[in-house]
Amino acid sequence: VESFLRCILQEGEKWVMMTYVVLAEQGAYEVVANLGSLVARMLFKFVEDIALTAWSKLLGDGTPSVVALQKSGKLFALLVKFMMLIGVVFICFGIPF
Repeated sequence: VESFLRCILQEGEKWVMMTYVVLAEQGAYEVVANLGSLVARMLFKFVEDIALTAWSKLLGDGTPSVVALQKSGKLFALLVKFMMLIGVVFICFGIPF
């Protein structure tokens, strides 16, 4: 059921576009949607790489210690706060542009 719902949510946009929108507008929409997601991927890729490296060092050696778990939890909280801050900035200043 979950995979079916995920498929509908991912592919539903394409089905609606094919049904109700002319071909030229479909192309313009796809270009804008892909460029928008490209910017987000490039922006957040460095955070993903840093988190992967840090968690691999902290938790990668068998059974992690309590200190390593606490450090990884603090890192996770810090990254979530950072992402939320970036998101709020984009919401506040990105909408008018």
